[in-house]
Amino acid sequence: MDAKRIVTALVLCLTPVALVTAQEKSIDTLKNDLEAVKAELKSEQERLDRLSQQITKLDEALKQKAPSSAVSPEPTPSVPRAAPVSTPAATGGENPSAAEAGNLRSHTVMKGETLSQIAKQYGVSVPDIQHLNKIEDAKKLQAGQTIKIPVSTSASPSPAPTPQGQ
Repeated sequence: MDAKRIVTALVLCLTPVALVTAQEKSIDTLKNDLEAVKAELKSEQERLDRLSQQITKLDEALKQKAPSSAVSPEPTPSVPRAAPVSTPAATGGENPSAAEAGNLRSHTVMKGETLSQIAKQYGVSVPDIQHLNKIEDAKKLQAGQTIKIPVSTSASPSPAPTPQGQ
């Protein structure tokens, strides 16, 4: 029994020493890891600085090569222009007279556009567009489709609506 007590006493006495030693090793390991992370961060920061300098140089080179008139501070909104439709392919196989061709515009349908929006944009009625393009169901309008628009005899068309957020 005495041997058992001695071993137990030794274990109890040495356990705190072993824990402190392990803790010190753990702290040293953490310090080393922290130093390694700091060194890696410094390396990445230097890399980012070099890349930033390269981007600045490239940007300056582009500005020097580009003519000053090509750089505009704000994008200009696109306004639909009158384009007479004269080819049979563009008119759906018909060959309109010269007078009729001068009274037509061409419009390429954008995704999400409706006949109502297009009619309002050009100042014409939906039925006029439907009749001219032989559209029975306005819901079958497809993006990319080119339709004919009669030239309005009233005021000029309103500019194309710009998507929100631009």
